[in-house]
Amino acid sequence: MNLTGNHDSKADKDAESRSKADLLSQLALNKDDSDKRVAHLMSELQARQAELEMQNRELREAQQTLEETRDRYAALYDFSPVGYLTMDITGLIVEINLTGAAMLGLERADIVGKPFASHLANGDTYAFSHHLRQTFQSPGNSIVELRIMNHDGG
Repeated sequence: MNLTGNHDSKADKDAESRSKADLLSQLALNKDDSDKRVAHLMSELQARQAELEMQNRELREAQQTLEETRDRYAALYDFSPVGYLTMDITGLIVEINLTGAAMLGLERADIVGKPFASHLANGDTYAFSHHLRQTFQSPGNSIVELRIMNHDGG
């Protein structure tokens, strides 16, 4: 209500119309800005998705190559005519190839995790302990000759 007592004056209606028009105009501008932002974000998202797909393809190819290399290594290691084994610093057998296990006359599962010294002739245990310390403490090669016994004591 205005001072003259009229409830809806022409000035009030004009102001209200302008306010509505201004609001509608502002909403239209905001919608345009919002549409532009959404389009920009969609474009960035699509570019990122393409990049991730390419990286994923490269990772799958690298994984395939690694698996093939591992398989070749395993075949060379396991089926070598020479016995190989890997020990830790304490002399426990970490892994052994099939030829090495056959030389000891045991299955791999019965060898891995056990001390290598248990497969040596009695007189060679000290030489092996000394060799093991020297190998892990000094750079360079270290050579020792040991008598290895199989499960029959031979």
